[in-house]
Amino acid sequence: LANTFAQTDLGRQIAEAPGFQREVPFFWTLDGAVVTGVIDGLFPDGAIVDYKTGRLPEDMTVYENQARLYAAGMHDLRGFIAPRACLAFVDAGLVHEVTLDAARLEATRAEARQAVRRLRASPTGRLMNERER
Repeated sequence: LANTFAQTDLGRQIAEAPGFQREVPFFWTLDGAVVTGVIDGLFPDGAIVDYKTGRLPEDMTVYENQARLYAAGMHDLRGFIAPRACLAFVDAGLVHEVTLDAARLEATRAEARQAVRRLRASPTGRLMNERER
């Protein structure tokens, strides 16, 4: 499986990139809430790689939003928009480029702020799905 991904352009770029970081802790304060995660891969120029395994989803939206959340946080923390974000589906050897631009990152921030407000308003302290409400 790893060999399939290693044959992609992104796989080769990662192998050849001096300074490529793996499993980079992510801590971002947004409206007083701390957003945490681990960025699977980070190029020295700030490009983000998020590895995925298993079947390809029909809808990439959730994965794209996760990558954009990392990019929005990195923008706020480092002051520049990542040059790219990639979803690397290692089992399939497929790389999906996520569009990053100021408007999409601002929309991601707005969605994250809304999630923070919903968390604060939740009696359980977590986001509830429609069935739990």
